Amino acid sequence: MVGIYFELAWIVPETEEVQEQKQKTVQRLLSPNEYTRLKPDLGYREIYPEPIMRNLESVRIPGPYSFEKDLEKIILGLRYANITTAVENRYSLPRHSLLAILITESAGDEFAVSTSNARGLCQIIENTASMFGVSQDEILHRIINIDCAGRLLAYNMSLEPIPGLSRLKSGTARYYGENNENYQRKFQFYMENLSDPKWMSKLEHKFNTTNEDLIVNGNKIQKNKRFKTFIAVYQQVNYNYELKEYLDLPLIRVER
Repeated sequence: MVGIYFELAWIVPETEEVQEQKQKTVQRLLSPNEYTRLKPDLGYREIYPEPIMRNLESVRIPGPYSFEKDLEKIILGLRYANITTAVENRYSLPRHSLLAILITESAGDEFAVSTSNARGLCQIIENTASMFGVSQDEILHRIINIDCAGRLLAYNMSLEPIPGLSRLKSGTARYYGENNENYQRKFQFYMENLSDPKWMSKLEHKFNTTNEDLIVNGNKIQKNKRFKTFIAVYQQVNYNYELKEYLDLPLIRVER
């Protein structure tokens, strides 16, 4: 089994290998054209089969709907955390920023399509895809979609901040198209809690106790391993989209 890279997304510090690679990156301000040329050339080849889940229960805290209580969005988003972490590292983005955008935008639905025809995990619209060299045939590729979002956020953050907003909030406001208070509130909630080991531990406990009869690929999973197994088998499939090749690309240290 491929290493559970998702754990780096909220608990384990960066490895020496990642730190060493970062020291070799070029630190400079990129133009929009340069961001376009950074599009990865990735395909698909099946290495790992899609996992088969049985007795998977929805994880929601009973009560009136609010985004704080919709834990399922976060759990579904975490299936792609090894991709978002790789893209955040490549473009020097704040930790969990892309994962928080992904959860806010699509709740982890890779085939999501909005009324404005924004598509995929990070809800990329056609104009944005074109600007960053992504064809309509590529837009639902998991890594290319998230990488496009990463380049867009990195570019947005390189611009002069919106008065009264931090560079990150300016970047997410431009990503959304306006400084929408509800969008910023959700994004901040997800980003902060993904970084909180205690909060993530509670989320893991909730998943483990809710899914007592979880069977993955024909195997009943022990209580303390249900959450990690669920995430790991899905993150394994991300390597079918050439995640290993993406991880080998040079990192870009962007000036801001």
